[in-house]
Amino acid sequence: MKKVINVVLAILAVASTITNAGADQVILKGLDGANLWANPTGAATVTVAPVAADGPANMVYPTSEAGAWHLFVPDPAVTKMTIDEGAAKIDMPTVGQDAWRYQINQQRIPLVEGRSYTLTFRAKASLDRPMAIVAQIVEGDWHGVGLSETPALTSAWQSFKYTFTATKVTDNTMLVFMFGHKPGTVWIGDIVLKPTDAQAAFPLPATATRVDLLQPVSGIFDVQLSSPFLPITDGSTYRIAFKAKADTLRPANVTLRITQPDWHSVGKFDGNFTLGPSWRTYAFTLKSDKSAGATNVLAFGLGPAKGSIWIADATVTKLD
Repeated sequence: MKKVINVVLAILAVASTITNAGADQVILKGLDGANLWANPTGAATVTVAPVAADGPANMVYPTSEAGAWHLFVPDPAVTKMTIDEGAAKIDMPTVGQDAWRYQINQQRIPLVEGRSYTLTFRAKASLDRPMAIVAQIVEGDWHGVGLSETPALTSAWQSFKYTFTATKVTDNTMLVFMFGHKPGTVWIGDIVLKPTDAQAAFPLPATATRVDLLQPVSGIFDVQLSSPFLPITDGSTYRIAFKAKADTLRPANVTLRITQPDWHSVGKFDGNFTLGPSWRTYAFTLKSDKSAGATNVLAFGLGPAKGSIWIADATVTKLD
């Protein structure tokens, strides 16, 4: 009987080894030991502190700020977006054949698979017209992830509310308002996207690394927060994830890079993202092809404007 038990245990041990061999490997968990570099020296400071309680977070940035939403149109010199009545105002003297070519969008919306969300906003137009709203991924087949609506706008302000369940989401999902059906002017304001279930609100991190830019610097990489050294294997796929916010709307960049000139990224991916007053989860995936072995770092470019940025729960995970 003892021999049989030993054989069974040996089989289970082998099975466990095989199972764990393909498991994801977290090579960075948190930013303990992170290094802040600033040009000029003293332009920024770094601290680690508990995260204060927040109200229910809006998952999209406000339409009352011009830089919050990306205007995607064939000719920005002709079709322009301004802020009017606390809303995004889009003037379209002419349009082409495809309504989707005239839109505002916001990327990296942290939707969770299977979760229900509610979208509310107000809108009006210079003339009666349709508008299309979709949530979709920003890659591959650009498939929808559960939201597709076509509200009818009039010259009077109307409030709209839609609920949907997120399906087939990826690391980069965007919310899009399309209005190129005919010429004219459209106003869109007070866009709010939240989980329908209040209990599913965004979980705040316990602590965060805070970087305060005390003065403007020349470029986004003139203030960098870098992790300790990370071992990166060429040919492997890695996922970068973290939570972040800022006191005001601002651009930022994240890169997994080597630590000597020419400081290149170890894999190709678009590390640009927008920080704002609400906590968000950001995630990026890349395949490494130019690493420096065991001396790579995860680096955040946080310049150039003055202000405060919080980064928490940073991880780098080897997926294969």
